[in-house]
Amino acid sequence: MVTFAFEVNTDDGSGTVHTDDMAQFLESFAVEVAPKQPATLVSNDQTFILPFLVGYNGPHLMGRSPTGDQIIGYEERV
Repeated sequence: MVTFAFEVNTDDGSGTVHTDDMAQFLESFAVEVAPKQPATLVSNDQTFILPFLVGYNGPHLMGRSPTGDQIIGYEERV
């Protein structure tokens, strides 16, 4: 399983949204997928093919959660 960590900027600073449903995040925050080739990330025995997002840096591997899920991060550009 994969957990996505999206660092977002708010009026009060920044925060991190953790979710296992990227599509729901993209819809809720009105984030667009960038029109270019997806990124390929490899971690041990797993390969992830993920989109680049308009206005975000990433994707990048961030380690594992306490339950062993791979965490993949995106950071909103300022």
